Amino acid sequence: MSTSTTTFKTALDSFLLPHAIGLLEYAEEDRLFADSLAALINQLPEASGRSLIQSIPPTPFTTPSTQNEAVEIAAWLYHQLSDMPTRTRHTNTVMHTWASEFQSPQDLVLGIVGVAIIGPTLGLIKSKKKKKSALKVIVDRRTIAKQSPASLATLTHTLSHGVVRQEIQLAGGNVYNLHPHSAEWCLDEPYTTLYTANPSEITHIIRTANDDNLSHFTASSGANSHIALSPSVNDNLVDSFVLEEIK
Repeated sequence: MSTSTTTFKTALDSFLLPHAIGLLEYAEEDRLFADSLAALINQLPEASGRSLIQSIPPTPFTTPSTQNEAVEIAAWLYHQLSDMPTRTRHTNTVMHTWASEFQSPQDLVLGIVGVAIIGPTLGLIKSKKKKKSALKVIVDRRTIAKQSPASLATLTHTLSHGVVRQEIQLAGGNVYNLHPHSAEWCLDEPYTTLYTANPSEITHIIRTANDDNLSHFTASSGANSHIALSPSVNDNLVDSFVLEEIK
C-alpha cells in the first residue's frame, strides 16, 4: 500500500500516520477487515485539502499481525480522527482517499455500511490471549560494559518513560487515548525488553525510526547513543538488526 497527500502534518498526525498506513497494509491481506475499515472511515467527515501528490511508503514496523490487533488499532485510530479533527487532517485525508477507492466484493448483498463501531458489531473480535506488547530499550554495548546495575536501571527508566511521556502529551494527558499497545504498557504490568547493540546498529535504528516516523526516544551517555522504541512499534524493527537481549 502506498498513498500520498499534501496536507500539513501536526505532531499528532506524524504519530498516527504510520499506524494508519499499517492498517491499510494489513487490509490488503484481510478482505473482511478491509470491508469493515472502509465502512468505518466513510462515517467520518472528510478533511479539507485532499490533493494527493507526495508518496507515503508503507512500513512493516506498524503493520498489525492479527485481525484482533488490527481491529483494536482501527477502533483507536477512528476515535483519534473523530475526536481531534483539526489535529488529524493529514491522516484523515489518507484514510478517506483509500476508502473512496476501495472496492467491495460485487456479491456483497447486505454490506456493512453504517456500522458504528468496528469489531464488536461485526463479530471480528475473538477472545484469544494475545502476546503482551513490549517497550524496547536498546543501549550501546560500550555503555553496558561500564554501567553498574543501578546506573543501567536509571538509563532504562529514562528512555522508557521518555517515549511514553511523549505519547501521553500527544494524547492530551489521557492514557486512555494512547495507542492500545502503549495504553496496555501504562495500565497493565509494563513489559520492557532490554537489548545491547554496537554503535552502527543503533545509528541505523535511530535513522529508521526517524525516517518512518516511529514513536521513539533517544538519550546519550557521553558519545554513546541509546534508544527506546514505543510498544506501538512491533518487533519487526528489532528483529531486523543484530541485537543481544539482556535478561
